[in-house]
Amino acid sequence: MLSTLAKILLTSTAIAPVGFTYAWVAWFDGEKTFASLAIAASLSLVLVCIWMLRYAKKNLERFNFTVATVEAADRENMGFLLLG
Repeated sequence: MLSTLAKILLTSTAIAPVGFTYAWVAWFDGEKTFASLAIAASLSLVLVCIWMLRYAKKNLERFNFTVATVEAADRENMGFLLLG
């Protein structure tokens, strides 16, 4: 089981794509300093995510899981992603 800090770090890595988007917009608005900082922060979040997943793969317990049924969930979110 991951600690609370690890869960917060993994959750915060979901912000990385938003940071890359802000960096792109800032770069074309002429704010190269903010763009560089956003890229650096986003890359560090991606590296933290990769490190955490590799650590979890090596050190956490494993157990068998059998799937009984599968249902499609969050159809509204999928439609939003497809339209965006």
